[in-house]
Amino acid sequence: MLDVRLNQKKQKMKTYPIIPIVILLFQVNAQSQWVVKNVSTSIETIVELKFFGDRVGLAVGIDGLILKSTDAGETWNKIDSQIDGDINDVAFISEDTVFLISNKFDNGNFEFKIHESTNGGEDWAEKFSDEGALNCVQFINSNEGLASGYDGVFRTNNGGDTWNIVFSMTENDFEFGEVRRFDMVSDSVGYAVGSGASSIGNHPFIGIILKTENGGQNWQIIKEVGGILREVDFIDEELGFISNEVHTFKTTDGGITWDTLDNIEGVVDFSLLSINSIFTVNRPDAYIPGFTTTTFAISKSIDFGESWDGEFMNGAHMETVFFMSDSVGFVAGGYSIIMKTETCGGEIRGDYPWDLFVNSVDTGHLQEFKIYPNPCTNILRLDEAGRIPNGKAGYSVLSIDGEVKNRGTIYELNHGVDVSTLPGGIYFLRIENEIDGIIGIEKFIKIKED
Repeated sequence: MLDVRLNQKKQKMKTYPIIPIVILLFQVNAQSQWVVKNVSTSIETIVELKFFGDRVGLAVGIDGLILKSTDAGETWNKIDSQIDGDINDVAFISEDTVFLISNKFDNGNFEFKIHESTNGGEDWAEKFSDEGALNCVQFINSNEGLASGYDGVFRTNNGGDTWNIVFSMTENDFEFGEVRRFDMVSDSVGYAVGSGASSIGNHPFIGIILKTENGGQNWQIIKEVGGILREVDFIDEELGFISNEVHTFKTTDGGITWDTLDNIEGVVDFSLLSINSIFTVNRPDAYIPGFTTTTFAISKSIDFGESWDGEFMNGAHMETVFFMSDSVGFVAGGYSIIMKTETCGGEIRGDYPWDLFVNSVDTGHLQEFKIYPNPCTNILRLDEAGRIPNGKAGYSVLSIDGEVKNRGTIYELNHGVDVSTLPGGIYFLRIENEIDGIIGIEKFIKIKED
């Protein structure tokens, strides 16, 4: 018996800054629209939303956030999960049995936990924990499940009691890396995407596409591509999409060949029902805490990605899309916003909380600063710190998911910040002062010391 995830296609995460392009506007009537079903005035982010059947749904996110609906997404109630960490994904086995994964960064190390609920997400018990971080979880049946994260893919065959690594980035000529997302499209066939720093040469980042044909017991790299691959979703064993921080790619032959689409960008999540019913949420900017707004789009294709309808606009940063049918679907993201459509998408209704975003940070005043060395192994430094105006300034080191890993003063940064304890990956240095707020953001790569 396949997990509902195989029948109600859905997967999930985040992109890096790129240059926006135009997406065609939705052609809609007055009845075709998105309706806000949940929103919070606090900066809480939903990163994943899934349903079991057409009534029971869970939305999960940062700082242990869990929302539950039992009325097809009309109302959402917050659950006090007592989970210490960020929740990245959730997987239904039945209406009552649910798994989720959480990550916590503490004392320079990541720890992940796998939790189980036997009452539909009302209460959670820790099932398994280990060092590292997880991105995605899915169960094929009540015993066999998969999880992906730092260093590779993990598998259980005993209902989540124990997990063993079945694909390792470091055992495949990578200095470090992660498998971001996977999609099991049948009991046997599945695809995954990840990226890592090659142990050969000058640590170039390489995106990889993986495939399994035996239920996730073994995975093979079927293609290497440029960029950091973030998302994967397939309609069946042959037809699917992947995306990186810039491009979207599609395959019609089970991953043997891939076509680059030049008519859509910034895809952070797909929901694929058929070749005539494909939805995405798009964000052409990286979401960084401190910016209360971003540019997003909700897009649709009815011809397997040959053309797309959608419109970029400013508002909450969108993270996830889930469609139950050709008509009924959800999008969710920042400020715990959840919007529902029962008419195949369309325009956003006037009750959207635009007031939450009218005082967003003015990105026009941001300065460019030089940080070095980049990539960095141990000590990160800022060049020309004296250019920072208007009083006392500070910095924060953020993960690509927006989690603060380190903070201090510009004086400390100018003398070097120790990033040696951070796991390998991509991070942001955010510079701010007491008058202007955020005045600069720079991206850097952390690599392991040779």
